[in-house]
Amino acid sequence: MEEAWLSEDHMADKQDIDETIKAIRGAPAKSVLEDLRRIEKTTGSSGAVPNTSKEDLLDLSSLREAHPDLSFRFVNMRNPGKATRRQKLGWVRLPETEGGRQVGDLAVFVNRRSKVEELRRERTERDRLKLVAYKAESVQLAEGMSRILRDRFGIEVEPSRLIAE
Repeated sequence: MEEAWLSEDHMADKQDIDETIKAIRGAPAKSVLEDLRRIEKTTGSSGAVPNTSKEDLLDLSSLREAHPDLSFRFVNMRNPGKATRRQKLGWVRLPETEGGRQVGDLAVFVNRRSKVEELRRERTERDRLKLVAYKAESVQLAEGMSRILRDRFGIEVEPSRLIAE
């Protein structure tokens, strides 16, 4: 009669050990997979490097050709303040069903071209006012200095002579 190399108790133990090893091997893979899925849901990127060039990923020429009356731009979604600010200015995130996409942290937003031109004119005017604001301040300072010289010291000086051009 042949003796079994392992008794039934030993076989049951070996089977338990094998099942434990399988569970251990599967658990890290499952947790890694779950982590990757969670990251992809929250960031929109699985971390895999795309084979498409960045120029092609960020190319919006087909949308611009299809909708010449609209303006498109990418907005960084990692910084929620930027997206909120753009939405207050009239930008709307373009849904994927209409050609929108998200590349990493950048999502496509759309606005009417007339609104964008109006915003651009406002910004240009604001910038121009900033550039000439120092002249108005220097005139006010010269007038104040002229008054002080006249009131305290009795010296009459034209404010224009106090401004260096």
